[in-house]
Amino acid sequence: MDSEASTHNILEHMLLNRNTEPTDLPLPLLKAITNDFSDDLQIGSGGFAVVYKGLLGNGKMVAVKKLKNTLDMDEKKYNQEVGCLMRVKHKNIVRFLGYCADTQGKMCDYGGKFVMADVRQRLLCFEYLPKGSLHEFITDASGGLEWKKRYQIIKGICDGLHYLHGERIVHLDLKPANILLDHNMEPKIVDFGLSKCFDEQQSRAITSQLFGSMGYLAPESHSHVITFKSDLYSLGVIVQEILTGQKGYSEVEKVLESWTSRLGILSMTQVLLEQIRVCAKISIDCMDPNPAKRPDIQQIIEMLDVGECTDELSRTGMNALSVAERSLGYIHTDLIDVYPMELRLPFKPNKHIQCTVSLINKTEDEIFFLIIPNNSVRYICANECYVLPHSTCVFYVAIQEQLKPPSDMDGLQILYMNTWSRNHIPKHIDMDNHSNTTILLDNLCGQIREKGGEAHKVPLILTINCDPDTANGKGEPHVAPRFPLFTIGGLKSIDVHPTKPWILTGHSKGVCISKKNLQSNTFETFHIITEGKRRYLSVKFIAREQWAVSGDSRGTIHVYTHTDELENVKIIDAHSGAVRSLAVHATQPYLLSSADDYLIKLWDWDMGWVCTRSFKRDLYDLHQVTFNPMDTNTFASVSASLEPNFPASIKFWSINSADPTTELNRVYGSFVAFYLTGSDQQYMAIVGTGGNITILDVLSRTAVHTCKSDQHCYSSATAVACHPKFPLLVTGTNLGENRGGVFLWNNSTYRLERAFQFEDEVKGFGFTTVDGSEWLVIGFRKTIQMLVIDLPTLTGQR
Repeated sequence: MDSEASTHNILEHMLLNRNTEPTDLPLPLLKAITNDFSDDLQIGSGGFAVVYKGLLGNGKMVAVKKLKNTLDMDEKKYNQEVGCLMRVKHKNIVRFLGYCADTQGKMCDYGGKFVMADVRQRLLCFEYLPKGSLHEFITDASGGLEWKKRYQIIKGICDGLHYLHGERIVHLDLKPANILLDHNMEPKIVDFGLSKCFDEQQSRAITSQLFGSMGYLAPESHSHVITFKSDLYSLGVIVQEILTGQKGYSEVEKVLESWTSRLGILSMTQVLLEQIRVCAKISIDCMDPNPAKRPDIQQIIEMLDVGECTDELSRTGMNALSVAERSLGYIHTDLIDVYPMELRLPFKPNKHIQCTVSLINKTEDEIFFLIIPNNSVRYICANECYVLPHSTCVFYVAIQEQLKPPSDMDGLQILYMNTWSRNHIPKHIDMDNHSNTTILLDNLCGQIREKGGEAHKVPLILTINCDPDTANGKGEPHVAPRFPLFTIGGLKSIDVHPTKPWILTGHSKGVCISKKNLQSNTFETFHIITEGKRRYLSVKFIAREQWAVSGDSRGTIHVYTHTDELENVKIIDAHSGAVRSLAVHATQPYLLSSADDYLIKLWDWDMGWVCTRSFKRDLYDLHQVTFNPMDTNTFASVSASLEPNFPASIKFWSINSADPTTELNRVYGSFVAFYLTGSDQQYMAIVGTGGNITILDVLSRTAVHTCKSDQHCYSSATAVACHPKFPLLVTGTNLGENRGGVFLWNNSTYRLERAFQFEDEVKGFGFTTVDGSEWLVIGFRKTIQMLVIDLPTLTGQR
């Protein structure tokens, strides 16, 4: 039993570590994960094999190919396929995990006599590819996959075939059914049962058998001649199917005509049509009956690179294009995102100025980014960055202090690749000895591709804007005048009324409500000042009752009315320690309080402010409670240490039970906020040290993305808020020396939209609407600041 569990662990480990080599796998393991090769788990079958889905203990899946047990099983063919699979390792070749060659004796009745017969089981194990085969996605230009995806598939197939031919392997059975697609629609070549491995000097072979599938067979195959060009004919047929939805010759102009109607009048249509023209010519050239007239795979790669460069050059030369339009092709995909493509630095004489670039990785692999400024003397930025799977990393580009703005435009070059490809270039790259960054990156790309890896270039445009207020273009938040609150001590907590421009604040000496006077365009403030050492650490509006509540450092909850001025109407001796967090139920008469006595309490104001239930929280210094807006009978609590990089405890509770329903112990963060996406899927943002954010899927309780900024890795989180309607996540950090950072994230794209630094510590946030404008209210230790935000533009909803 332990041995079987250990083998399970090996297979699970192989899926987590892509560098693990294929290994022999025991038959009992493959039987166990396929439920003894159950028909319910069958996902494909052919003339010689059946393919099953294998289910592992960690929820991952693999594909198990079981060769049919016939008397004439070709042992040599199986060994040849395994040998071929052991050699190949490329992102466009299906990943081979292991093999099983099991032979057992079995007594069989043969002509009335019992004889011992060999029962052979031959199996192969691969990564599981959820999208199935390319065959399922073959359609004409009028429907089906968009061109960007089709081009990605064509490019991936060619890259995989280029790698195979570089390894002296002829596939001999290329067809859509033997090209599988992963969850990113990245193609992977499969089925090496007919493949041939050529010697170093060998370019052709004569065989007694006919290899391949009808419709994809090269004409010379009928004469039993095999060359590398045999695969090129099959490739031509496949590319033609991807372009038109059917096999056979089709003129370039007809292909372009069919795609012109699909693409319409996009700004990038001519660029895309040029890519389609290149692919149509590749398919026609590859299907030439004369093998000598077909291009080799290296020539095809170069043709595709030209099409890709055309896309890149047009993008860098068309400044009027939107980011979305410039994101077509390989510069930006749905899974690798570099944002923004144009950096607008707000110039100020003799000032250190900077802007941010978000590197977003939504793939399953770690991605390496190499960042090279065209002018390393003028600009300061990171040189390289590793971005983990499903993560965003933000780096800063700064301009050296200078009296006058530079007269010429400048830029950055970014090269990104997976970490396996990173191993094929020098660990240290001397940027100063390269006057031309384009040549440097082209050389690095060449080194990577020669080894079967892949890398992509991203050119970023840098512009200098002498008007700081318009440096980031449309959607730039406008900083409104601030107003001080010195009379009642430093600000400790803040809340904003959900429907009115009113701000509630707790201080070291009292509580304050500030109401916007729309006629005079000023705020009128009303204070309650207390004697003695009480700090008001948490405040909340209870809007439907026209109340406000606060929790203080002595464990007391105060209830106020605020119809005219602020009046204290109820005092509750709630806790034996400081009340640091309050949460108001959306519909029921409930208030949650969390305090330093390690208790969370639920209060019912309809019952005269009776505590109806207590919950024991973890013994940490920082703590917060918040109701779940989608299920208001549940709430979340976070308890965190003051020590940096120390895991927090996040618990989900029902108000009907004293015990948590779920507990997460290996999460780093001290502030949380719920939010919904447009598809009504619920997430939680957890903000920790450095302002790093973990996005948690609330339903599955699993992390789906993380966001971090290398520049603020030692800062501490102070606040988080999510807008109730727009995909905007706001985080605050303490940058030290009484400085605070405010970061505006798009929680749909995981991009950092804006970053601000203030000469004061951030204490909290809130959103309000004034005269139709959305305001972000920021509470600082000494003052309150408002940002007027065009949210539809900033978040890409307009």
